[in-house]
Amino acid sequence: VNHGIRGAEADRDEEFCRATAEGYGIELFTLRADVPSIAAAEQKSIETAARDVRYAFFSDVMKKHAIKTLCVAHNADDNLETIIFNIARGSALGGVCGIPLTRDIDGGVIARPMLSISKADILEYCSVNNIKYVTDSTNTDTDYTRNRIRAKIIPELKAIARAGAGVNNIPIDRCTEAGIVVFNTPGANANAVKELVICGLMLASRDVIGGAKWASTLTEDVAKQVEKGKSK
Repeated sequence: VNHGIRGAEADRDEEFCRATAEGYGIELFTLRADVPSIAAAEQKSIETAARDVRYAFFSDVMKKHAIKTLCVAHNADDNLETIIFNIARGSALGGVCGIPLTRDIDGGVIARPMLSISKADILEYCSVNNIKYVTDSTNTDTDYTRNRIRAKIIPELKAIARAGAGVNNIPIDRCTEAGIVVFNTPGANANAVKELVICGLMLASRDVIGGAKWASTLTEDVAKQVEKGKSK
């Protein structure tokens, strides 16, 4: 979708998508829209109007071509930005949960397979595998709320808490360069995490603690009392 916001740069991006699709032999559907005019007419923010235009176009294409699932490229950074944005404007619990992995849309389902992958990991993958990409220059414009959250707030919040993965696989040097605090929980390891998970599952499905307390009251004829207790 060319939103008609960035002029020649948007035209460049559209052509890049066209060339990439041709290179992979993928059918491409495009839309050009004057989002600034739509936003003014409907008294919406540019971001909201652009989103409405995109998803209306997605729905239309999906229905016309019987496409049941559409994958979009929201990543973990997008999800964090959304959560902070929702909290800042006073969201209920639904907003604090962030972007859903899937959601229904008129014509099918929107899926977000990259939602758990960070932007840094995506860029690193592109670099290692020589995958070309283009960048939207408005992403650095802090007049937009989401961009301001990305540029000003998130860098002050980032921290990593390692709680037992068996291997210390956190890139400490990269985190240090980026100013990201790393917490390492003493004594945590993969076996401890596994044991805690199993214990949690058992406690959630059976009254283990109540049973232990009851067992501590048994004195004589324990076997008979246990059999009798089963009927309670």
